[in-house]
Parts: sequence; C-alpha cells; structure tokens
Amino acid sequence: MSSTNAHHGAGDGRRPKMTLFCPTCGHEGSAGADGDWHLVERDGRGERRIAYECPVCGGVVAAHRVLPWSR
Repeated sequence: MSSTNAHHGAGDGRRPKMTLFCPTCGHEGSAGADGDWHLVERDGRGERRIAYECPVCGGVVAAHRVLPWSR
C-alpha cells in the first residue's frame, strides 16, 4: 500500500477514520487522544458502559459495554 493510501494529507478533503459526528448538533472531531469528545462512564441496565459525549450539546454518539475483566 502506498503512503498516499495509508495517510491522507491535510488538504485532500478527507477526514481521519477516527472522526466522530454528533447527529444532534453536527459537531465533528477526533475520537482519539487529541480529540475533544468526553469519555463518560455510565451504569445502564445493570452493566457498566463507556460513552462518547458531544462536548457541544452533551449528546451520546457511541456507548460500549465494559467487559467484566477489562479495566
């Protein structure tokens, strides 16, 4: 695979794969360590979940169950 396929330049109009989009307010940003999304631990339906909350409106974009053996 060529380097142009593996990494997109800043000016080519493409977003990184780790970009999250809020369906409520339209905010978009990186889900990585350099992003502004809030990671929040929640307890729902008797199980622990980690949720990505939008920093603009507080909407939840993705929530994942925390497995009992993970920390």
